[in-house]
Amino acid sequence: MGLQYTAADLRVGLRNNLATGVLDAVANFLPGFAAGLVLGWGVRTALVLGGVTYISSSAIIAKSLDDLERLGNRESATVLSILVLEDLAMAGYLPIMAALLAGASVLATGLSLTLAAVTVPRQPRSRRAGGPPNAQGSVAVDASG
Repeated sequence: MGLQYTAADLRVGLRNNLATGVLDAVANFLPGFAAGLVLGWGVRTALVLGGVTYISSSAIIAKSLDDLERLGNRESATVLSILVLEDLAMAGYLPIMAALLAGASVLATGLSLTLAAVTVPRQPRSRRAGGPPNAQGSVAVDASG
């Protein structure tokens, strides 16, 4: 299933729902992290549990919205924006956790992530200015899993 939003719609939705996404992260990450600490697990393991309780299944939620014919509802755009924010957060969280669990220090992990962010090629300015991200001029959010 592909949910079609223009790149502009996606940017606006992410910008408008950033505070809600942060609230989502705090409300869902902290209980898992705290539970890990209460259970006597180390900080690294508690961070993993926090990540598990934070993330939602974008595919399941998007499919549920489609099955219930709620994609056209006003609140659906906010829900989908939060799911995209969660996915973006996981794109940073997973490599950080992998490095920390492999025994790297926080400093070494931060340094390697900074180096990766600086060396990854950026999208050309002409593409950002007006070129469509795909042939239809929209961004497809794949909810098939």
